[in-house]
Amino acid sequence: TGLYTSPHLIRIEERIVVDDLEITPESFARHFTAVVETVGRLELDPHPTFFEMVTVTAFTAFSEADIDITILEVGMGGRLDSTNVVDPILSVITPISYDHQQFLGVSLAEIAREKAGILRPACKALSAPQTEEVRAALKAESKKINSDLHMVDLSDVRRQPAPDGCYSFSLEGDEYQLSTRGEFQVGNACLALEAAKLLSSFLPLDFPASLKAIESAKPKAVLQQVCSNPLALLDGGHNAQAASSLVRFVRNNTSRPRTLVLGMMKDKEIASVINELELEFDTIHLTRVDSPRAASLDELRPLCPAGVPFEDPWEAYVSALDFSSTVVVAGSIHLAGAILDRIERSRRP
Repeated sequence: TGLYTSPHLIRIEERIVVDDLEITPESFARHFTAVVETVGRLELDPHPTFFEMVTVTAFTAFSEADIDITILEVGMGGRLDSTNVVDPILSVITPISYDHQQFLGVSLAEIAREKAGILRPACKALSAPQTEEVRAALKAESKKINSDLHMVDLSDVRRQPAPDGCYSFSLEGDEYQLSTRGEFQVGNACLALEAAKLLSSFLPLDFPASLKAIESAKPKAVLQQVCSNPLALLDGGHNAQAASSLVRFVRNNTSRPRTLVLGMMKDKEIASVINELELEFDTIHLTRVDSPRAASLDELRPLCPAGVPFEDPWEAYVSALDFSSTVVVAGSIHLAGAILDRIERSRRP
């Protein structure tokens, strides 16, 4: 099996996984060097983007490993994304909300049409439950090309929360206990289960193993607990929909006083995210990661006047631990990665 995801949290090798193991730095370097040399010989103009170069690196690594099936996470949009050069056996669309409007369109329908670019004629496709505007756009695009689009139905799913925020749920007579936090993960789990069922018509999947995988999956930087006293969580959500899900979890599963450590990329909906989050936290620490895309403290402070500025994300996090019952690091996968990197390094002997 191959898995290609983006962005990475700490190491670029996280993006390319074969049989549940990240490729080694040596393997990444070898494949990436081959891609660089090929691009140089072709004298391409414009030069491929960073994401395009890494995508081809993943393809060459997967080809060498002679894998049976690959999961490719689309980088942005769908129609023009570099991952979309493949011919999929199944296209999966997760919940669509506002993001990358400067590239994908200002309305949800426009964004949905770009996402629908991963659909193929007479090919199976699966979508999570969507808003009516998005659902209509996806169905219209699917009909144009005769794609076999299925919509996940969660109406019969029965959810049961736990004190730690890890939900259990029942689906078609089976019971599941998730290791991930947040009610939204029930929908993600149901989408994955339905995808596994559709894939079973192409591959000899061990479906009981799929059920076990659903229960044991613990993705990083998705309400990831990194400290228990005080409770500290890392979350890479960066749009208003993700912030709304985070608010529901914080309100129902954590105690005050709460501190938010917030940093965001300047191309995100910063004001919308802050508006969603700020009332649930007693203190907000504003910070930025070392990236040219990161919003500066000067850009963040007018949108969050009560925020306390910290140049160093680690200092913002450590300071929050001193006086809070709950600390949440949110607003950017890059910020979550920076904090997780420091935590992991501090635990090494």
